[in-house]
Amino acid sequence: MSLFRLTCVVGLAWALTGCGVKMVYNNVDRFARWTMDDYMDLDDAQEDYFDAQLDVLLYWHRTTQLPVYAKSLREMDRALNDGATIEEMFILRGEFEGWWKNIQATALPMMSELLYSATDAQLDQFEAQYAKDTLKYTKPYAKLTPEQRRKRWAKEYREGMEYFIGSLTKEQKQLIASFRDRYAPDEGAWADYRRRYSAELVAMVRRRGSYAEFTLALRDLTLQRERFYGESYQATLDANSTVYAQVSVALLNLLNPKQREHLTKKLTEIAEDFTELSTDLPANVPVAGCLVTCS
Repeated sequence: MSLFRLTCVVGLAWALTGCGVKMVYNNVDRFARWTMDDYMDLDDAQEDYFDAQLDVLLYWHRTTQLPVYAKSLREMDRALNDGATIEEMFILRGEFEGWWKNIQATALPMMSELLYSATDAQLDQFEAQYAKDTLKYTKPYAKLTPEQRRKRWAKEYREGMEYFIGSLTKEQKQLIASFRDRYAPDEGAWADYRRRYSAELVAMVRRRGSYAEFTLALRDLTLQRERFYGESYQATLDANSTVYAQVSVALLNLLNPKQREHLTKKLTEIAEDFTELSTDLPANVPVAGCLVTCS
């Protein structure tokens, strides 16, 4: 998890099994602050700045982004009435990626000031936590054979779809299993990419020059991180994106009336929650702070 993912409320909002959207979203600030503590022990000035900027970021997200998500979910539901296509799946993926990039771009000023103000000890902590999170994600898969990893992927995919469409039929389970061998385990390539990226990020912060130059470099590093993927990870990403699109289209086109109703209900519920959250605002508009740029 990078620093920017502290504020990735989109991802949290989709991690809903066992939790409601509103409960998760209304506690994302607490989660972000806890995670920030893992990455950097902030001094008083940094902590005050982070708290203020996080409130500003979440207010922006709540008022400008959640209505967009709600609208897209309703449009997605209507589009699926006449079935799904590969093209629609890739368009949807691009839309989700665009949401995440918007969050990254909006969070950049906050991250720029925090990282520019970081001490060597804080950067050591950041680097260690970054590596720890990478290991935490990959460790459960380390001892699995490729075949075991593919079976686990199929199980995780099936469980994710069941949240949205309800119990799967035997035919649908077999369909997912038929795509299993096409999935390429990517944990190792992902971990290598993370190491390359984090090494460059920390090195860039340590050699920081002027703040203006630093912000430009951090923006480029953050929004163009694909250049650190490497051929192996990029090829795996591309291949697996196609697998996800193909299996999702095939599965969505096999939904029975009950499952289609279940999907509509879920998408509508999440869209309604997003809409309600977008108008459930604090009494006062959060005020931005400053750290490096105060003077």
